[in-house]
Amino acid sequence: MTTVLPAPIDDVWDRVQRSDTLMGVSRGVVTVRPVDPPQLPERWKPGRYKVSLRALGLFSLGEQTIGIEMPEAAAPARALRDNGKGALFPVWDHWILLEPAGSGGTRYTDRLKFDSVVPEVIAMPFVKAFFWYRQRRWHSMLRRAGG
Repeated sequence: MTTVLPAPIDDVWDRVQRSDTLMGVSRGVVTVRPVDPPQLPERWKPGRYKVSLRALGLFSLGEQTIGIEMPEAAAPARALRDNGKGALFPVWDHWILLEPAGSGGTRYTDRLKFDSVVPEVIAMPFVKAFFWYRQRRWHSMLRRAGG
């Protein structure tokens, strides 16, 4: 799923690397709470982070391990990978890919491969809606920040 964000790639990349951005773009649909370590780093570093997830603040989605990797990308592109796993999603391979777009914007792509313990016919619509929502939240966050 791809969108063009109204901000330069360096600004978007700075936000992608912040754990509070994950909380902000997920807020309202999925609540992320750190478990181990008990606090997420201000800026992501390669490593494994165990979190608990709740849907709509009501339903437990169990624990998930966020597996942060910072793969090399051909400049000026950038990439962050969450090669995680958890109770609901034993495979969660999420790539955030950034490329410059015209007029100073950034082409932002969420690429995801996952396996779920629930049937795909149930998981897929939720996952698609979640990533659509996240990308809308990115646009809102950047508008509030002035780009």
